[in-house]
Amino acid sequence: MNWNKAKNYLIIALAILNIFLVISIFNHNNNVSIDNIYFSKKSMADFQTMLDRKNVKITTQIPTDVYNTGTVNVEYQTINAYAYPLLFEEYDGKINVNSLKKLVINNSDILIEDTVNAENFANRFISRYLSDYTYELRNYTKENGIITFFYNPIYDGFAYEESELRFVFSPEGMKIVMIVMRPLDVSATSTNVITSVEAILKAFPSMKENTVISKIDFIYYFDTVLAEDLYKVKNARAFPCWRLITSDNELFYVPALEN
Repeated sequence: MNWNKAKNYLIIALAILNIFLVISIFNHNNNVSIDNIYFSKKSMADFQTMLDRKNVKITTQIPTDVYNTGTVNVEYQTINAYAYPLLFEEYDGKINVNSLKKLVINNSDILIEDTVNAENFANRFISRYLSDYTYELRNYTKENGIITFFYNPIYDGFAYEESELRFVFSPEGMKIVMIVMRPLDVSATSTNVITSVEAILKAFPSMKENTVISKIDFIYYFDTVLAEDLYKVKNARAFPCWRLITSDNELFYVPALEN
């Protein structure tokens, strides 16, 4: 990594962010609505100039929503034959459940080599066994003959990242991993979270040159060092977050609540 370049990009990003903050404070003190201040013509022009310096492109629509929210208490659903009778009946002998929270299905008889058939299989699976939930495709990868599709459940219009539904198709067969995280209640304290533009500014110094941002989502995310053990806890707290996905499937998670 060229540390001089990285330092310059960080300085530029912070400078532009400071300009946005000054404009925001000025307008607030003059009783002007600040809902869309980060999306004004001048602000977006400065924002584009910053992106151009690193040749960062955005191929998706930049969300202009300004959310007022807080953290969400969540619980991990118990996965058993009572909750999913048809799934356990039809995949009998191929299912393992860890701590009653993490379901793993292995089926060496299902061999799929192309992404279209892989996505069709995943959608049929969701429709047949998980019709009580709304799932949204996060992204998919294809590397070394292994195709992986990632889905998030949607509650009240928002994706919950650590509620995992993953389909893996390889020459050895198919594997499904599922952890179901359900929201209980939103914290009593709510605040305006940072905008998508601010999130991109915060992530910008960590981006490589020629990065292409292909997806921008406001989600709830449980951030922990021991992410692989999430399913072992009874309940947890999810935080609002901006998720940026690049064309080469790099993910950036930017906390939406100001420190």
